Amino acid sequence: MPPRDSLRRWENEDIIKVFKFLNENFDLWYKSPYVACVKAKEATNVVRNEKSIYNKVHALIKPMNEFLETGRRSRTAIWDNDEIHNLVRRICVKTREKMNSEEITSRTSDEDIEIIDVTAEASSSRPGRSGRSDRTNIDRNIPQLSFTIEDVDNIFKEKVHKFSQLRSELIESINDTSRRFEMFKNFQ
Repeated sequence: MPPRDSLRRWENEDIIKVFKFLNENFDLWYKSPYVACVKAKEATNVVRNEKSIYNKVHALIKPMNEFLETGRRSRTAIWDNDEIHNLVRRICVKTREKMNSEEITSRTSDEDIEIIDVTAEASSSRPGRSGRSDRTNIDRNIPQLSFTIEDVDNIFKEKVHKFSQLRSELIESINDTSRRFEMFKNFQ
């Protein structure tokens, strides 16, 4: 490891090369970020080690994710260069979309389907209501679920039925425990 005073600052060109590679090979990045950084080092010939590349990528992705969630900018290099900003934003948006699509497919494939109130999410993300600008709401990924009213009613009825069954089993279990406790108390 080089001495502390000989550390080099990251050049914008190096950051751009790495993020272009990661965006082009997003599936690799999504499956294994560290392996993607190793491959990025090999492909871009950046004079950094894999861990340094990995740390820099995460150091830029973290404030972008925070910005996408809250609309607040932190003081990092992603705001100084439009190309870096766009590349980092693109990988963050792709990651969110992939996570949401996996969440939706797992949600619909499971027996327990959660219903998201899309209208509440959409109304809270309108500019002017929360003070956010139009730019912060671009690329907001609101899942579009294709449920009919009948589907929602059926799911609701199933949940109510399951809840009723569990409630009656719980009451029965409590009563049984109470009876046993009373028997044990009378036994002494």
